[in-house]
Amino acid sequence: MPLQYFEKWAHTFHTDSIDCVAFSVDGVFLASGSMDGTVVICNAACGTALHIIHCRSGVLALKWAPIRLHEVWCGLGDGRLLCVIIGKTKIQTLCFRAHSYPIEHLAFDHSGLKLATGAQQELKVWRYLSPVFNPQDRLRHVNDLSPPGAASLTAQEPTLVTSLHWLHSGDDAGCLLVTYLYQGIICCKPESGETRWAIPLRSLIGHADLSPDETRIAIFNQHNGVDVYKIPGAIWLKSYRFKIRDNIILPVYWIDEVCLWNVKNDAQLPSLLHGNCIVRALTAHYDLMTHTCRIATGTG
Repeated sequence: MPLQYFEKWAHTFHTDSIDCVAFSVDGVFLASGSMDGTVVICNAACGTALHIIHCRSGVLALKWAPIRLHEVWCGLGDGRLLCVIIGKTKIQTLCFRAHSYPIEHLAFDHSGLKLATGAQQELKVWRYLSPVFNPQDRLRHVNDLSPPGAASLTAQEPTLVTSLHWLHSGDDAGCLLVTYLYQGIICCKPESGETRWAIPLRSLIGHADLSPDETRIAIFNQHNGVDVYKIPGAIWLKSYRFKIRDNIILPVYWIDEVCLWNVKNDAQLPSLLHGNCIVRALTAHYDLMTHTCRIATGTG
């Protein structure tokens, strides 16, 4: 039986484009961040806004911390990291400057103890410390990772991080997988910055997402759709084509107008229509108890 999706609720609390959305680990909350400088924490079941946090600059990235269920970290346009901790009766916010450029990408490892942050060419690794420390001490800076060496084909192109992913199995466990707009895919050791392996691609990488089993990566190529590769062997598996408009970078999210494909049989599932809006943010949460998948999108 094909999967069927229907719209459950929508909110209009933001006044500008929504660039990031994320479900909490337990699926209780949905956080959204906007270029209007607000973070909205909603009840994921009904869409009621529970908390609205106002920031001095646009909110470009969101990640909930694993293990610490109701703690969400946000990357801001002024290079600061914002942490929002949701308690039973109140919230606590902590904020400090982490980068010189807008923070567009965040990634926690499964333990929630390691965080990678990407801001244009800057790439930093942090380690989580006890919450009793001051805000700026909640994370300990571990390393600044150098940009990849430019190949002859990309020597004149800027270095821009487009996605971050931690690896948890096999020989590369504990390594960080980084995609760059022009320089391809890099797997490196976060403490030393040593490159484990690299995959240069002829296509651009606007955004990418790693499959749950960490054996495939889906890449939005900014030309004609999404390409799926096996890693680390860089074996092309399949492509999904659709029309790209306005040179917009579209989000890619691995889930077994949003286009959905079943990667097992290449069948395209019914599209989730958004009128003429551009979908700028995408996330999903699978409920093991009810066997239902919820998809959240943000438009602009």
